[in-house]
Amino acid sequence: MQFDGIVTTFSTNKNVRETVSAMRRNKIIYSINIEDVQNVAEQELDRELTIAELRIVADKIGDQFDWYGSIVAVLDQYITTSECSHIED
Repeated sequence: MQFDGIVTTFSTNKNVRETVSAMRRNKIIYSINIEDVQNVAEQELDRELTIAELRIVADKIGDQFDWYGSIVAVLDQYITTSECSHIED
């Protein structure tokens, strides 16, 4: 099916691999930008961060997230292991 130049595929158990491989494997699923960091700094420190402080946050923030645990929590809550859940994109 095609809408405005975008091709959509309805996935079934048989073509899940094809659908996944059609997605960019390096697609960012979630990100935090400078505005997000500065908003938190304003609320917590009552000021914006300097460029040097932003570099520290950018360098260290990934160490603060339990990525694996977050993904597992979403899988446990929304994806079943016994059968494929059909969640619309």
